[in-house]
Amino acid sequence: HRLNEERVNTAYAYQTLRNAMGIVALGTDFPVEDVAPLKTFYAAVFRKAPFTNTPESGFLAQEALSANEALMGMTSWAALACRTDSLSGSIEVGKQANFTILNADLLKVKAEEMQNVEVKGVFLKGKKVF
Repeated sequence: HRLNEERVNTAYAYQTLRNAMGIVALGTDFPVEDVAPLKTFYAAVFRKAPFTNTPESGFLAQEALSANEALMGMTSWAALACRTDSLSGSIEVGKQANFTILNADLLKVKAEEMQNVEVKGVFLKGKKVF
């Protein structure tokens, strides 16, 4: 409702950006979007309002990312875009060891299962903080 019809057709054009740039960095733009990485993943892959079935066919469904692309967009591509890829964005020797443990494999989860995905642990610089 904030964009006119012409502009809304280019909103959240993730696949277009991916095709043009090779990567797309994902995140939130709080306070416009909710600060919840699982909701960001859901919206990028399923193109629906977080944990709902709306719109049923998905918002500009052709712009959806694969689950792998969305994870890359939230990890290594985001780190590359922020120029922190030497420290974060992947689990490698010499990097900060920032990672999250979930109760599900995001590469396999279906849209209707996303609301059941739970964070089981969060590690920052190798130390458990949640």
